[in-house]
Amino acid sequence: MIRRGLVIPVQVTEQTIPVPTKLLYDRKSAAFTLSISVRSLDYLIANKRLNTIKMGSKVMVSHGSLVKFSRQHHASLTEQDSQNSRE
Repeated sequence: MIRRGLVIPVQVTEQTIPVPTKLLYDRKSAAFTLSISVRSLDYLIANKRLNTIKMGSKVMVSHGSLVKFSRQHHASLTEQDSQNSRE
């Protein structure tokens, strides 16, 4: 039985625990990591703005590729489409 409003004291320490990094992400995990939809991720992959690795029928994205993309300065997807159509 769980009581509402029950506070359990937790000891907080200064020690940080390293979180293991995945080497490869499937499309859903990669989209979640970038905080975008799977459809937006597919758009980035189709337009060669995100590198992928094909493993059988699965499309995988490397951790390095996600980091590289996240550090780039990029406008929204719709702004880039309108700029490309003007050129």
